[in-house]
Amino acid sequence: AIEMLHLSSLVHDDIVDHSTRRRGQKTPNHHFGDPLSVLWGDFLFISSIRMLTRAGRADAVDMLAEASRQMIEGQILEFANNFNYRLDARTYYDIIRRKTASLFGGIAELAAGLPGGAAGRERAFRRFGRDFGMIFQISDDLLDLFSERSGKGRFQDLKEGKVTLPYILLIEGGALPLIRAFDRSRPGPLLHCCRQLGVQERSLAVIDRYSRRCLDFLRAFPPAPCRDALEGLLDFIRYREY
Repeated sequence: AIEMLHLSSLVHDDIVDHSTRRRGQKTPNHHFGDPLSVLWGDFLFISSIRMLTRAGRADAVDMLAEASRQMIEGQILEFANNFNYRLDARTYYDIIRRKTASLFGGIAELAAGLPGGAAGRERAFRRFGRDFGMIFQISDDLLDLFSERSGKGRFQDLKEGKVTLPYILLIEGGALPLIRAFDRSRPGPLLHCCRQLGVQERSLAVIDRYSRRCLDFLRAFPPAPCRDALEGLLDFIRYREY
């Protein structure tokens, strides 16, 4: 049910962003247009809530409602700041904490409340999930610049005016003229400036701060395959190219 809601958010996200590809595949709005895709996203969202309601999982319904509220707020805040080249890092972190990390945090908090779980540690679980979501989104924003295998159009964020952490660092380094004059057929000058300013390394340093907190949380648990899997997932997200 949670994955269904997540998929609903991606369908709507692709409509808002006019995206034609996700995970290397053409998006529903590309195939069927925006009106039918809006209905499809709504259908997934309602079906997710209905599944959990029928299962008597009021806690999960509350989590999804709150996470959905924050995700929408984050999207609105991001949209309101498109092409705002004075956006500061603090506002950027607030945007991604709402639009991405809120769902991760809610899922982790639900896990703490499962039978045999960690009652009383919901806050720590929620923080782990939120930090995990921050890592995921910053990594995703890096892919827009540095990966040709992301499954989405490269430099899509720049085209849409999304001011993400890499672009904030570029602007702080005086690269705004390059951003304004960017030509997707000639990315060399912008990428050269990224290398000069250490944009990728500095962004990864932010990811590493969140990652250390996640590892501290995981290593409070005894060794187990599930713990190893989550630690491996943290590494994968940091170094991924897709």
